[in-house]
Parts: sequence; C-alpha cells; structure tokens
Amino acid sequence: MRFINRDHTYNMFCSLEAFLDSNRICSGYYEINYGGLPIHFFVEQRGFPCTTVVFSQMVADDFESVPIIVGAGLTQSLPTDRILFSDPSMILSKTLRSGFYAGNSVQPHLQDTIVAIVQKIAKDRIIYFGTSDGGFAALVSALKTPGSFAAVSNPTVNIKLRTNRGNSIERFLELAWSSGTDILDTDAPFMWDVVKPFESIQDTTIFYHQNPADHSWEKWHYRNFRERCHSSNRIIWNESDVGQGHVFPTNQSLGEVISHLATSSKVDATHLSSLELRGYQAK
Repeated sequence: MRFINRDHTYNMFCSLEAFLDSNRICSGYYEINYGGLPIHFFVEQRGFPCTTVVFSQMVADDFESVPIIVGAGLTQSLPTDRILFSDPSMILSKTLRSGFYAGNSVQPHLQDTIVAIVQKIAKDRIIYFGTSDGGFAALVSALKTPGSFAAVSNPTVNIKLRTNRGNSIERFLELAWSSGTDILDTDAPFMWDVVKPFESIQDTTIFYHQNPADHSWEKWHYRNFRERCHSSNRIIWNESDVGQGHVFPTNQSLGEVISHLATSSKVDATHLSSLELRGYQAK
C-alpha cells in the first residue's frame, strides 16, 4: 500500500455524512473516512462564482504516498475557486497507476460521492477538468451534474479499452475490486463507459481536445466517442496538434479554455473549437 503523507494539515471527517452535514467549508486539505479508506482533496475558496474541479491522470510508478494531487499550477491563476482530488484507490498499491476515480470494493459509489462533495462546496458554475484517465473522471462527473461543464484533453472514454502504457484495466479491477473484466459485463456499480450516455442528449457542455498525433487515443477513444455522440449534445471539438504521442497542451492554453468557460455568459463554441492550443514539445 501507499502511505498517507502527513506533512499536510488535514480537515478530518470521520464519515461522508459528517462532511456533508458540516456548516462551513474552508480552504485547505481534507480527509474523509469513506468505507474505511480516505478521500483526499484540496479546496481553495477565492470568492469566485465558478469552481474548477481537477482529476489526476495516470501517475508514475514511483509515487509512494497519497494524496496524489495535480493541477495546482494550472489552476493557480484561474478566475475560479478550485477543488483538486486525489483518487482514493491509489492508496491500495504502489503498482496501481490509475484508478479512474471509479471506486473500489469498499467505495463502490465513489463517482456519486465525488459529485456530492463537489456540490457541497461549489457555487453556481462547475467545470470538471482532466486529461487522459482524469478526463474520464471529468466526463463521468459532468454527466452526473446537470448544467455543468467539462474540459478534457485526450480523455479515456471507455476504461475497458485501457490496456496500454503499463496501466491495464485488469490490474485496476484486480487491485480495487478483486475482480476480472467480467464485472464490466454484468451490473458494475460504477460507470466505465461514457460513450453510451452521450448517445443521448445530456445536460452538460464539454470542451473535448484530442491531439491528432496521439494515434492510440485518437483511434480507440476519440473516434469512438465522436462517431457515436448525439449531434445535439453541446460538445466543442478541438484537434490542436500539441506534439507526438499522448501529450497535452500547456497550462497556459488549458487555462485560456477554462477561463473562457468560467467567465463567459455565453460560451463561444466557434472560438474554442478554432483555438490553437500549444504543446510543450518543440515542433
């Protein structure tokens, strides 16, 4: 297992119910005992009417402790409040590199729980953000939050297809659920495919960036999602080339997108779709 980094000072809650019943949420780190495992997240209340919620993508295998929180740099200067989530399943094993925020055997309804936590904290407008596997969590959360927004880059859209880059779905199901892929063919207690829900009209607005030079995700995730997505869904497609492989736009580019979603009374889909996002790699 990974150990809990106690260098932070946490606002501790003995249960989810205790947190949801609390009268005041202040800025800082949080730890909620949920099903015997901790849910960790960072909150910063800055007085904005919009909240950005960030999920981590797959992590390197040298992370020995939790929480594993990303997005601090990206969200530092955004005109929003922010919530940065660590995936609770990551505590289970040092060999687990992604839990998709899809829960585990003692937290089977984690996806709904995350949304409940967000709605307890957030104000009027919510923007979920993530790249790769974090993008999957952002899309799931947006589906469960009517009227919300999501900004994703190279997102995983079906975790059953997540078999490459040393992070197989089989490993996640074994470590988190003590199960094989057969759980996905029955009534899994968690959402593992966001493509099917978007075949119908959903009450959420999605900025979907796909790097065309990320050939694996473009083929297995992006095409699958775009071809099956209902044409009346509010999806803003952006295909900026940000470099070879499974790489993402710069924080500055992503911040421009999130800022627009956060502050615009009417989202300019044409502007965001044509926006040339920049990558870290020199072309």
